[in-house]
Amino acid sequence: MSPTDGLRRISFWLLLAFVFTIPLEDTVTFGLGRISRVVGLVAFAVWALTVAARGRVKPRVPAMSAAALLVAWATASYFWSPDRGATLSKVSTLIQMVGVLWLIWDQVEDRTRAVAVMRIFVLASAVAALVTVFDAQQAAGVGRRFSVTDVGENNTGCLLAVSVGVAWHLFTLQRGRRWAWLSAAVIPLLAWGALLSASRTALLALGLGLILVVVDPRNLMGRRLVLIVLGAGIAVVLVAQLPQGVLTRLGTTGSELTSGTLNARTTYWRIAFDVFSDHPVGGVGAGAFKEQSAEISVADAADGTAAGDFEGKLAHNMFISVTAELGVVGIALLLTMLALALFELRKAPPEARRTWVVVCTMWFVGANSLTWEVRKITWVVVGLTLVQQALSAAPPPTPPRQCRRGPRLAMDVVDARSAAP
Repeated sequence: MSPTDGLRRISFWLLLAFVFTIPLEDTVTFGLGRISRVVGLVAFAVWALTVAARGRVKPRVPAMSAAALLVAWATASYFWSPDRGATLSKVSTLIQMVGVLWLIWDQVEDRTRAVAVMRIFVLASAVAALVTVFDAQQAAGVGRRFSVTDVGENNTGCLLAVSVGVAWHLFTLQRGRRWAWLSAAVIPLLAWGALLSASRTALLALGLGLILVVVDPRNLMGRRLVLIVLGAGIAVVLVAQLPQGVLTRLGTTGSELTSGTLNARTTYWRIAFDVFSDHPVGGVGAGAFKEQSAEISVADAADGTAAGDFEGKLAHNMFISVTAELGVVGIALLLTMLALALFELRKAPPEARRTWVVVCTMWFVGANSLTWEVRKITWVVVGLTLVQQALSAAPPPTPPRQCRRGPRLAMDVVDARSAAP
């Protein structure tokens, strides 16, 4: 193995370590911040050395260019932002998010690596769900919401919902029984963790994902039908185990959708559209929505909430947030990036394309309720969307002696049965 190959291998292992920290990012902090940020910086630094050593990067696709232009436009908004400190902070975050996109795009070159990244993400999500379930068991009878991190129950619940989609995606792709059924086995745990967050958005994401799975006639036969039937039975048992407070909150999902304010989100969105109407082209500036929301009166809010209750709030919708802060230009760049990423799915194997649409749909539900342009889950999903075509690319042969070295969790060479798309 050449030094460059060894460096590439280390860089990919660091990418896996970084992906593993994402569902658990607020559980451990260092002087530099969250564990995901620390590991991400190390992974990016080693990746940069790898690029320097081999003298090239993987050619970018149009979606990558749209992402770069979005960051450039956010940076330009510094010149008209009323809160330049907040703008610099958000631009810094967006640069890191695009860095996540590059880490995945440049290093996932074949089926083995694509599957490894998805496996490690599902494994980390399962750990997060397990800790959430343990927390709920320790607080039995307490009517509260549960989350393994400090990023909020909605963020945790929706991330676990997306991980359910990724686990299903892996189940359909892996022909070998060991990995396929292992992926399926964690789905109830992930779903239970999502429900314990009492996030109505996560419930909607899970429900819509299940509908998409069931309406696909290919899933109503063979082992998939068996899994769906077993999953339905397990779901009934798990729902019966949910704390009463969680059940009560989830039970209000329908009323909130039809006649409620979506936990005051409609008011946040009204404020965001007021901001947008004053700054339609360039927006108010990246990260400056908090300051503007404190200045806009919401005395005429539909739910009668006092204006002070909405000071310094986020938009609670990725698309509305970008529209308010970066205007028509910003939202056009964001939508272009997402559309181009989805367009890349045409290169993926048909089976991967169909099941990955379920993942994207579940992510879309979460993004419409949360400010996910600054959350790593968005950029991981976009990155994995871009590399779905790698599932049709066979990995390079690995000498048997190297196969026996080191951990086999994520870098296991896919067996002959699972190598075919």
